[in-house]
Amino acid sequence: FSSSLDLTSPTGVLDCNGQPTYQGELFDTTQTQPRGKGYCGVPFGYANGAPNNVIPASKIDSLGNTLINLFPNPNASGVGYNYLSDPVTTQTANQGDVRIDQVLTQHDSAFYRFSMSNTPENIGSPFPGYADGGGFFDGIQQITAYSGAANEVHGFSMHKVNEFRFGFNWIETSRYQANSGQNVSALIGFPGVPYAPGTNNGGLPQITFSDASTIGSPTFLPAVEKQTTYQFSDTFTLIAGNHTWKFGGEMRPEHFSIYEPADPRGSMSFSHVYTDNAGDPGTGGNSLAALLTGQPSGGNINNLNNIDYYRHTFALFLQDDWRALPNLTLNLGFRYELFSPVYSKNNAQANFNPVTGNLDIPKDSNVSLTPTLAATLPVNHNASDALISTDYKDFSPRVGLAYNATKRLAIQSA
Repeated sequence: FSSSLDLTSPTGVLDCNGQPTYQGELFDTTQTQPRGKGYCGVPFGYANGAPNNVIPASKIDSLGNTLINLFPNPNASGVGYNYLSDPVTTQTANQGDVRIDQVLTQHDSAFYRFSMSNTPENIGSPFPGYADGGGFFDGIQQITAYSGAANEVHGFSMHKVNEFRFGFNWIETSRYQANSGQNVSALIGFPGVPYAPGTNNGGLPQITFSDASTIGSPTFLPAVEKQTTYQFSDTFTLIAGNHTWKFGGEMRPEHFSIYEPADPRGSMSFSHVYTDNAGDPGTGGNSLAALLTGQPSGGNINNLNNIDYYRHTFALFLQDDWRALPNLTLNLGFRYELFSPVYSKNNAQANFNPVTGNLDIPKDSNVSLTPTLAATLPVNHNASDALISTDYKDFSPRVGLAYNATKRLAIQSA
């Protein structure tokens, strides 16, 4: 790290050995000492009476040394950078549609439609090999979608018609980090990183630096999002005199799941702080030096959890198009909708109630808080499975008109 040391810019502060300190100097934090009302630092070493920013082998952490060697060799020389990357992205798109129209009888007709889309994509990472360094939108992506619909129309008479519709949509979007199928952490000797075959949790923890590029696998990957929606609807039309009546209903079950753990392999951050000048903070230190000496600033890890939700929607409606006058048509309608709350599979959800100050947990859930959290946060373990009440008051009246004032002027409202 001698290139980051500026011996022409003294800080005006002495180290613990009484020697001048300089901008960009590295210090051995384990030897920091109190001095007066503050502290003084001890550099890693000297050469010819001046600090040399060379970390001795005895201070180098073996894992830090392995990780820092994952960085590729420089391929550029610029102000603030020494490496240029041009990742390659490959994408294939396949899609198709099929429709069949059928006349069943003199009074019945139907159509059937099926559509599919399959889009695999490989989005390259900035660094080769295990270094990766990609973000959430890098990796191996797959978007697959299927949808279908069927319709049957039955005419009872010229004035009575019934239409039944069925439809479904299914979509799955997945994205996996590079090396998702390899236990890379075990291969390089990074302990404590969870991995099991089939979980696609391979790769490394994401490692960020305050003054260098990120290496390791992205956070929030693997990510798998699925959604399935079914729709059933029926509409009956009756023409009676000047009235065209329509009434019917709809039912729509929905299921959606999200598997997107924030730090499934963990994450670590490194800054200049732990190799900085304790006597004049902010003038020295380097985040890569902190990595090499095994001194992270922080880290996170969380469990692998799939969020699995479902809900149902119901609707009824009645509508009348009434031709009250030859030039005036009134559109009168009424619709009622019932949206169920969102339920979680196995009641795996909770909600903090700011009014009561309690954490509401479904009464049928068998989860429990950690002792530390349970001691500080009151719990209501008798909440409903949905945590909120169902709204039964979604009524929607409708009034509209179409009025032909003259041959060239029409007035409409809805």
